[in-house]
Amino acid sequence: MTSKSTDSKRKFSFYLILLALPFLILLLLEMGLRLFSYGHDYPLFVPVESHDQYLQVNPQILNRYFSNKSQTPPISPDPFIFLKDKPQDSFRIIVQGGSTAAGFPLGQDSSIAGMIRQRLKRLFPDKNIEVISTAMAAVNSYTLLDFTDEITQITPDLVLIYAGHNEFLGIMGAGSVFASKGGRPATLMFLKLKELRLFQLMQQVIGFFQSDNQTETEGSSSAESTGKRNIMAQVASGKKIPINSDTFNQGLEQFSGNLDLILKVYQEKGIPVYISTLVSNEKDQRPFASSTEKDNADSFFAEAKQLEQSENYQQAKDNYIKAIDHDLLRFRAPSQFNEIIRNKASRSGVTLVDAEEVLRNDTLNGIIGHAHMYEHLHPTARGYFLLAESFAQTIVENQIIATNPKNFSSRDAWYDIPVTNVEKIMADFNIRSLTSDFPFTDSPQAVEFGPINSFEKKMAYQLMNGADWLETHRALLQHYYEARQDKKAAKVAAKMADRYPHFADLAFVAGEIYFQNRESEMALYYHRKAIELAPKNTEYLMKAAMTFFANNMPEKTLDMLNRVLEIEPDNNKAAMQKNRLLEVMKR
Repeated sequence: MTSKSTDSKRKFSFYLILLALPFLILLLLEMGLRLFSYGHDYPLFVPVESHDQYLQVNPQILNRYFSNKSQTPPISPDPFIFLKDKPQDSFRIIVQGGSTAAGFPLGQDSSIAGMIRQRLKRLFPDKNIEVISTAMAAVNSYTLLDFTDEITQITPDLVLIYAGHNEFLGIMGAGSVFASKGGRPATLMFLKLKELRLFQLMQQVIGFFQSDNQTETEGSSSAESTGKRNIMAQVASGKKIPINSDTFNQGLEQFSGNLDLILKVYQEKGIPVYISTLVSNEKDQRPFASSTEKDNADSFFAEAKQLEQSENYQQAKDNYIKAIDHDLLRFRAPSQFNEIIRNKASRSGVTLVDAEEVLRNDTLNGIIGHAHMYEHLHPTARGYFLLAESFAQTIVENQIIATNPKNFSSRDAWYDIPVTNVEKIMADFNIRSLTSDFPFTDSPQAVEFGPINSFEKKMAYQLMNGADWLETHRALLQHYYEARQDKKAAKVAAKMADRYPHFADLAFVAGEIYFQNRESEMALYYHRKAIELAPKNTEYLMKAAMTFFANNMPEKTLDMLNRVLEIEPDNNKAAMQKNRLLEVMKR
């Protein structure tokens, strides 16, 4: 019995080793490749150069999805900067999505994140609120899903999602040239394996034997050379997707399934999620492609126009939506996506933000057009403001930050949006460039920037040609300040301080300009940030004392003056102001 038992154990051990051996060899190969620094990591967040205590969204993040880096589309997220170690008093918000969430064509400060940051600092000026965006053009729910684990590691207090328009033709989308041949299971597997060095080696080997005219993502697809045409032209490649077709249904399944996985990650971490319905241009953007069937996109659009002219707005709206649903080139999300979004909002920890309803309520007849959309789906400044306002109002109503926001109306907030004339000029050029190519035209058309007949247009032209953003805006601030355009100067100073939260001088200048404009709350907001970054700077402390006093906060004023005197005991001005303050406080 003992001998048989020993033989059985030996056989079991032998087979166990035999089964484990391939995995052990693969593990050793993986470790060897990493030891010799083969392959690449593209983390979502990377340190800010010369400021290691800060992180920013990785501008090269899209490289993680392409084995041939030279074929990666020229897309990157905006560099939102935030502290690596989250402050205890901070409320951290993450925004996820595609180009609309990223702010195209107006830019970072006019994005959903930028608009919300502007809104919340007015509503809660005494709170430390961080708004960080990982949004960028051409990405969809696969990328959002891939980011979730890294987002949870920076411990957000709230995640905001506006996504869905890129599910078919975005990177890894169901109908995109940048898609896996194996469908959703293969793409999900790719997302799991892409960081392995063995997998990267396999991609390189496969890529070596593929022809030079192929562009790869998940090792499978081809497109025109990037940079020659816009991203819309590159990702579509003439792909037409009829409603209820296999590819259409794959897109629905992809969006719904990926949202389930995304929301599950955040739910398990106890991170609340606000997810918004989608909006697009209904009445002022014809379908891009229509079928020859009786009920097609063009026929629905034509009928909607007639119904609108006869003031039958409800039926007109319904037919405009049907036109989008039947558009064969799916650059706009079909109405089924909003149904999916509304359904997901029934989950625990998920809140619906109905931006679609908010924008409809801002129209004359409930139909969305050029007043809110530049072209097919990218919002105007008004459209972006309302998207952000939808999220901001939900935040306020749910009292997730605090129960006592300041009284700052939506009307006041509209005039306070962080959009300059320079950004509007750039947006105009971006839209003209976008609409000069497929799918708006059959062949690319040349676009001229136009005459440079103002200082603002000069600044816009420089930025479009690679000028440094900060230095350009320093010049713009100086221009507005010298011209005594105080509101514009304050807006530019605030944008600079918000975009570079690690520069004390920018925060201080913003505080000074707001103080000169007699906006004491905003002056205090930025002076506080300046002294947090430079707590020993007595000039900052003295000005902070003035803003605390202007906000009727004598104890804080006294604290600032005492801090000045600790650093400079012979500071006569601080001593004199302290004595005067003590006299006032005695009364």
